[in-house]
Amino acid sequence: MEKKERQLMADLLTRYREGRCTALERQLIEDWYSKLAGGEEDYLSTHPVMEQRAEAAYRQTLPGLQPAPATPAAGKLRTLRPLLRWAAAAAVIGGLLWGTVSQLRPDSQPAATALVAETAHHQIKELTLPDGTHVWLNRASRLEWISSSDNKERRVMLSGEARFAVAPDPGKPFLVRTNETTTRVLGTEFNVEAYPGEEEVKVSLLSGKVAFADSRDSSASILTPGNMVRYRKKDGQRLTGVAGNRLNNWLEGAVSFNEVPVKDAVERIALFNQYKVNWQTAQLPEGTISAVFYKETMDQMLSSIAFSSRFRYRISEHSITIY
Repeated sequence: MEKKERQLMADLLTRYREGRCTALERQLIEDWYSKLAGGEEDYLSTHPVMEQRAEAAYRQTLPGLQPAPATPAAGKLRTLRPLLRWAAAAAVIGGLLWGTVSQLRPDSQPAATALVAETAHHQIKELTLPDGTHVWLNRASRLEWISSSDNKERRVMLSGEARFAVAPDPGKPFLVRTNETTTRVLGTEFNVEAYPGEEEVKVSLLSGKVAFADSRDSSASILTPGNMVRYRKKDGQRLTGVAGNRLNNWLEGAVSFNEVPVKDAVERIALFNQYKVNWQTAQLPEGTISAVFYKETMDQMLSSIAFSSRFRYRISEHSITIY
């Protein structure tokens, strides 16, 4: 670990103790800290040499971090235990492995290289990434901030839907990746829809400029504010159009669709309510739907879509059958 990176890790953990880190940084530290509970004390109590090596590695790795004082009765081992957890959290955040510390536990695993944020089926979450980018994560979504070894770009991996207000940094492009597409920006605000299993990936631009590419065609489609691109997974076709005025509705808690294929809209409603869809019709619904639902029940939303798209459905325990 370079001196600058060590200092960044020390600063981050110090900010956490002082309550000044971002929500995403705080979540990562606390989640990782809780996962490390137990196990260290038993192992270290029978391996005093490892205890000494651990303390030395900790202080070498983060010399700028002042650990919280231990209570006199706790003893050296109890003092070391939280230090090890802080060191592990710093390793995760930095995307780094420290050989000496990793030997402390017989079943140790390589540290993660990404910060991860997820939302439940009825949850919308606002995050601030380490670079200052603001992200709003829609229901049933997952976002990974991936460390860049060369520090030349900022990368995230998205499953679901998110709004990005990217912190400007001309020297470090911001890349949003899904399984099929890559959206490259320098500093802008845009929306990405990329739920697993859906027919399309959609990018809508609010301000700035983005370059959109996919796994089949690396040539970029340049978007301007107010426009969107729809990528069809089955044939790789890109369709451009107007982003519309519904981009902010889901941030207010609504279930919002803007030219979403009918089948995907039904599947997304089911996902948000933790239901599964059984398609028992030879003719799947065609076309797209644009609609906003605020307080409607799942049944009311499905009824509205079924009326306009001409299909029938029934709801049973955690299941929706389309026929």
